[in-house]
Amino acid sequence: MKSLLLLILLFIILPLSFAQTDGFKIVTPSGYTLVNSHNQSRLYTIQDGGAYDKPVYLLDLHGTHYQMGYDYGVIFGSAIESTYQKFLANLIPKTWEQISLEFFLDWQWTDYLSLQITQEFRDELRGLRDAGIAHNYANLDVLVQRIITISNFPGDVNSNIEWLLINEADEGAMKLPPKLTKLLRSKSRSISQSKGMQCSFFAVWGNRTESGQLFSMRNLDWDSDTGINDYKLITVWHPTGKIAYATVGFAGVLGALTGISSEGLTVHEAGNDVTQETFLGFTWTLRLRYVMENARNLNEALNIWFATNNTLGMNHMISSSNDNNPNAESHPAVALETMSGITAVFQDNDEREAELMWHKDGKTGHLGAPLPEALWRTNHGYDPDIVFHQVRSTNPNGDTATRYNICLLYTSDAADEEDSV
Repeated sequence: MKSLLLLILLFIILPLSFAQTDGFKIVTPSGYTLVNSHNQSRLYTIQDGGAYDKPVYLLDLHGTHYQMGYDYGVIFGSAIESTYQKFLANLIPKTWEQISLEFFLDWQWTDYLSLQITQEFRDELRGLRDAGIAHNYANLDVLVQRIITISNFPGDVNSNIEWLLINEADEGAMKLPPKLTKLLRSKSRSISQSKGMQCSFFAVWGNRTESGQLFSMRNLDWDSDTGINDYKLITVWHPTGKIAYATVGFAGVLGALTGISSEGLTVHEAGNDVTQETFLGFTWTLRLRYVMENARNLNEALNIWFATNNTLGMNHMISSSNDNNPNAESHPAVALETMSGITAVFQDNDEREAELMWHKDGKTGHLGAPLPEALWRTNHGYDPDIVFHQVRSTNPNGDTATRYNICLLYTSDAADEEDSV
């Protein structure tokens, strides 16, 4: 536990959102206060010196997946209920519209997303359900399943939900009633705004860092006013017989928005909406957990990845300290550009990234500028197949390209000794 907590302290950057200040501040926790426990699992608040108006929680879970799910429900079931209810009310205030959306989410989970999760995660959800029954939290597993489904939605639901429904119709799915289809379209902007479309990640190592260490980062851009951030949560998972790991997110978000394992493996995500998508795959938040609890290096992580199926357009990164050799050339991180049926793997300094061009108003230029010993992505791809299927072309002056160039600027500077990370 102590060694994993140390990894968390090195890994977690607590972003602050004060009205008068943009940016972030690194906070070192001064201690942990025990709040609740069940079996070997514990819930703490993190003493962060008042960095947040509401506390950040640390949930330390031990046992089989069923036991961890049960303990999660007993210890933090009220927070799951509160998060879900507040999030849904902020998203869609009208009760009949909430019921309609829940019908859609339950359908997508039952007929699609649930089909390819592993038995361990089914057991975990069953543990949540049983804990809810025993402690008067109604349908905890259903609430969490709906949250998982929403987290698997495209970043821009308004532009992209039709591709999911079209592909499902082609696969023989039932068609939605016209009234529900109209509701989804009318409320898709709220869902999109809650999730955001400005996530980024990067990794640096070798000459760009002190002593050649590997550092990786993931920026999460979800709307701060939905109620989901009332219970900010770091969860440390100790699954029986598997690798321990930590995830960063919120109460009820059972999967990994980002995370780090005790083997030094980190996982990251940023959306990239494409036309080739499906919910008949391994929902990405649980897939990232599955990678962390089973892989000790990049080779094992990629074997797991290619043995499971993609859902939507996503950019992912996996980095591994076990693959980093400070004394020799190494490639300890990979970017995975994905859509249904395709995963394009990128290492640092990949020529495909350098070759992608933009064309606008008779002008042309490079959209990518890869570097050795650094890897990063925002919300667009570089693999030709991925680029062809993107919902929108990448504007060289747009937000995702601008953030790509900011990452380029800072990783380039990190090669100078005085600016090393």
